[in-house]
Amino acid sequence: MWLGRINTIFAGLGFLSLACFLTIDSRAEQPLDLAPVEKWLERMKGTKSLEATFVQQKYLRTLRAPLTTTGHLWLQYPDNFRWELGDPPSTIAIRNRDTLTVLKPKKKRAQRISLISENAKDGGQVPTSIHSMSKTFPRSMEELTEHFVILNIEREDKVYELTLKPKDKKLTLVMRRLVFFIDVKKYHLHAFEIQFRDKSRVRTTFTKLIFNPVIPAGLLKPDLGGYKISDRSQ
Repeated sequence: MWLGRINTIFAGLGFLSLACFLTIDSRAEQPLDLAPVEKWLERMKGTKSLEATFVQQKYLRTLRAPLTTTGHLWLQYPDNFRWELGDPPSTIAIRNRDTLTVLKPKKKRAQRISLISENAKDGGQVPTSIHSMSKTFPRSMEELTEHFVILNIEREDKVYELTLKPKDKKLTLVMRRLVFFIDVKKYHLHAFEIQFRDKSRVRTTFTKLIFNPVIPAGLLKPDLGGYKISDRSQ
């Protein structure tokens, strides 16, 4: 009698384990609902230029409170931007197609970085960490998936959290994840967060977005007068 009961109990546990396994497996195979991402990208599709102000918070394991800085961004598609951090700016990064110039105004130093690999076949451009980072504002699913693998998307309060993994091998050495926070009502980018391998993270929250502004040409050309310049390849 007791042996029969034990066998019944084990049979029940085996069925329960199998049911749990099938449930987990079924959930794992559920496709992600990318409709919010597609709506965001559809809005970005007609964007030729962008101006934004933002607040950047840097979280370090050694500090209890994040380091907070304000900044300004001008972006002209497909591959020109100006990124200023601080007020007045302590760092300015300007990209003109295949060259990124990073300026330190207080020290009057500038570094020009070529985004073209010397080993690229037929003189073509190859992915680099900086090239991938300039794709923070994709305008199509093709642009997004060219540089990132989509891991997950879920709704948290007033935003959709889209978690990505970089494809660029150089970038994966320092960056673990990139998270886009998409506004659930307006479907614009509310913020993005870079999560690094050392467990630090930097979150950039946009306080103002202007779509298709006229950007003065001078903003996208670094003025290197009086700067000590160094050059290197990415």
